[in-house]
Amino acid sequence: MQKTLTFNDLSWLIVVYLFATLLKLLLKSFLDVKENYLLNKFDSYIDLQICKKLSELDPARFEDPEFQNLIAQLEGVKGSMQMQLGRFIGFVDAIFKFVTATIVVSATFPFFAPLIMFATIPSYITWERIRLKIWPYYLEKKSRLTRATQYVKIYYLAILHQRKQQSLIQGI
Repeated sequence: MQKTLTFNDLSWLIVVYLFATLLKLLLKSFLDVKENYLLNKFDSYIDLQICKKLSELDPARFEDPEFQNLIAQLEGVKGSMQMQLGRFIGFVDAIFKFVTATIVVSATFPFFAPLIMFATIPSYITWERIRLKIWPYYLEKKSRLTRATQYVKIYYLAILHQRKQQSLIQGI
């Protein structure tokens, strides 16, 4: 006598699957928000360190065009560091996915292991093209755009720092 499979027999499996999907969506949303928060925090920390160092300089130093280029390069470092960090995290993630897929598939279907290796090639090509398109922005265009705002921000920070120093000296 064979027992037929009914909806009641599968209902627990459906509920577990829906719960796992919902949990995965919630965790993905949380991780996306956390990633943006940490990137902004990292960016703000680097910006704060740069401003602290530059606020101690003489305001006349900011008039030098070579110094303006240096400031623009410092500002560009933030974007390139974020890009390199993102690439590194993506690389580690891809390695774990690749190794896991290779182990799981090669244990059951050994002929599919080379197929997994070839499946990673389009992903590599895509990420390489994205890098080639985005990298000039971080090196050239972003530095030009931020040069004026950095000049104003840092110039006035240096003036405020100099006034603070003068008021401390006069107060003695």
